[in-house]
Amino acid sequence: MFRCKRLGVVSLSVFALCLIVSAGLVTAQEASSSSGKQSANARRDDINYDVQLYLLAASNEQSERGGAGVVPQSLEGVVRQLRTTLPFTNYRLVTTFLNRVRDTGTVELKGVASSLMPSQIGPSSPIFYDFNLVQVKMDLDSVGQPLIRIHRFRFGLRMPIITGTTRVEGSDVGSPVIQYEPVGVNTELSLRDGMPTVVGTMTTSRPGESLILLLSVKTNQAR
Repeated sequence: MFRCKRLGVVSLSVFALCLIVSAGLVTAQEASSSSGKQSANARRDDINYDVQLYLLAASNEQSERGGAGVVPQSLEGVVRQLRTTLPFTNYRLVTTFLNRVRDTGTVELKGVASSLMPSQIGPSSPIFYDFNLVQVKMDLDSVGQPLIRIHRFRFGLRMPIITGTTRVEGSDVGSPVIQYEPVGVNTELSLRDGMPTVVGTMTTSRPGESLILLLSVKTNQAR
């Protein structure tokens, strides 16, 4: 820290000059600090993440091709670990959702899932999905290692369920009463850069079947 001492009346001009220099140094330090913060913010703005959400179906049924289900090679290690906890005989990839988001950004995705997992009620009652990632952010863990924090993760399905039947007066033909019920996973989590991580599981309307959500977030910094 630059300090000035007032030595006497004769030294007033020197003291005034000293104050000017000192003020200049403080201003320069503040400008340097502000510039550093802006540079750090700019670097964060350059960070993007490639988001891959894998939806797996696990069951004890054989696949339509007569063998075990097929999963990407990048997920084989995760599936081997899943078999020790969820001992299903068949794991298959239903679909993969691909998105990109900026650091501290948000992803929102909605669509119709009927082509991915047809409703047992029929095509007239489709299944809807929505997928949200809120505030995806690079951070450090307790030992200083980088990780990616997600303030909120949500994957939801709206499933049609038959709750009863109605009959038209004067007819013996009944029509089903269909009600949509929301199911899904809502959580906060942290994960390693580029490492597929199990987020949660959900049961389906099919006996002995579960859906498994795997999430991978990989840093992709603009050059």
